[in-house]
Amino acid sequence: MQLTRNSDYSVRVLLFLGLHQDRRISMLELSQAHGISRDNAVKLVRKLASGGWAKTIRGRKGGVSLAVPPNQINISEVIRHTEPGPMLQGWQNGSRTNGIPVSAKRLSELLDKAFEEFYAVLQTQTLADLLTGQAAQLSTLAPVANSRNLGRAPGAAANGSLNSANRH
Repeated sequence: MQLTRNSDYSVRVLLFLGLHQDRRISMLELSQAHGISRDNAVKLVRKLASGGWAKTIRGRKGGVSLAVPPNQINISEVIRHTEPGPMLQGWQNGSRTNGIPVSAKRLSELLDKAFEEFYAVLQTQTLADLLTGQAAQLSTLAPVANSRNLGRAPGAAANGSLNSANRH
């Protein structure tokens, strides 16, 4: 099984919004915090808004925020909404892949069961479950940089000087 980056970033965006429920997040902040283009951030937010999890407000004071409380955002539903098709690369029930027939009944049943169990595990989790204890780990949500360190060189302190660990 393989999740697309779309699903990965969609969950990350929801986590980011969940950690900042006190305000709207600009597309620029969202894109910088996750190291993605503004256009990709807009596409992700549109997809999340179409699922009812994010809401946007246009204009100068606009931005994006959660549309519903985190305990009403089911991770399984988000993944199902953001995944474009079969999660196993090359798998399509009843078709041929790379010249090998994959319509064998036993394999088909096994993969169907695996997908069901995968989603059953995710069905037990909400965004609120994922947010528990995450406030202290904000930097793990942003692979490139968190919003407080945008534009600074790695290792640079808030005042622009290097910390003692980076001096030689």
